[in-house]
Amino acid sequence: KQLLVSRNESNVNQDLYLVEVAGGAVKQLTPHKGDVQFENAHWSTDGKHVYCTTTAEGRDLSALAEIEVAS
Repeated sequence: KQLLVSRNESNVNQDLYLVEVAGGAVKQLTPHKGDVQFENAHWSTDGKHVYCTTTAEGRDLSALAEIEVAS
């Protein structure tokens, strides 16, 4: 039903999106300001979460993140 899409602005700035296959509606999962990395994104087995590595929240090094798709 949905595709998980990564958009690379640069090597230090990425975003993750959900794209509905049927209608093409797009939802940004990772709104942010400035350069933030969101990499290696994968669905959870139940499809309710996306796991990725990120430098969000001012991190110098990537950490694991869990993004709840519904919210």
